Amino acid sequence: MDYLGAPLDDLVSEILDSKVVDYNKNFFNILTAYSFEKSNLKVEQHFMPFLHISSVLDGFARNSSSFNQGFLYFDNPLERLNNSNDSEALLDFCDTVLFFSGFMPEVFSKKTVSRKYYEELAMKGFYSLHKRAVGESYFSMLAHFFKNYSGALFFMRKSLLDNSFVKEDGFVN
Repeated sequence: MDYLGAPLDDLVSEILDSKVVDYNKNFFNILTAYSFEKSNLKVEQHFMPFLHISSVLDGFARNSSSFNQGFLYFDNPLERLNNSNDSEALLDFCDTVLFFSGFMPEVFSKKTVSRKYYEELAMKGFYSLHKRAVGESYFSMLAHFFKNYSGALFFMRKSLLDNSFVKEDGFVN
C-alpha cells in the first residue's frame, strides 16, 4: 500500500486499461507518483515537488491554451529570467521549461538554443524563487533535482502515455 491507498502498479494499470477515460486530478497524481518511483525518486522524500509537478501536468491537461502560452515563454528566456520581479511569471517560466523538457522534449529541436540552456535558466529561476520565499521552500529541490524530475516526466511520456501522443510532422517521437 502507498499513500494513495493501493499499490501504484494496480492504480496505474486501472487507469491505463480503462476504456473510458474519466480524467480527474487523481490521474496525474497516480502517474506522477508511479513515474517518480520508477525513476528512483521516493515520493515521501520529494513530496512537495511531486504535488507541484502533478499540478503542472493537470494545468496543461485542463487548459489547451497552456501549450501556446508555454511556447511564448521560450521567447527571450534570459530576459524573462533577469527581469522577472514577478514571482508568478518566473514560476510559470520554470514550470513550462520543466514540463516541455521532460514531457515533450522534441519542441526544443525547433529552437535556436539547446534544451540544456533553457533547463539551466529554469534551475536558476527555481533557486531564485527559493531565495525569495519566506522560510524553507521546495523550490530549491525543484532546481537541484530538475534533471531527475524531467526524467520522471520523460518516463511517464514514453512508458505510460506514448500512445496518447499524436505523431505530427516536425515532432520527433
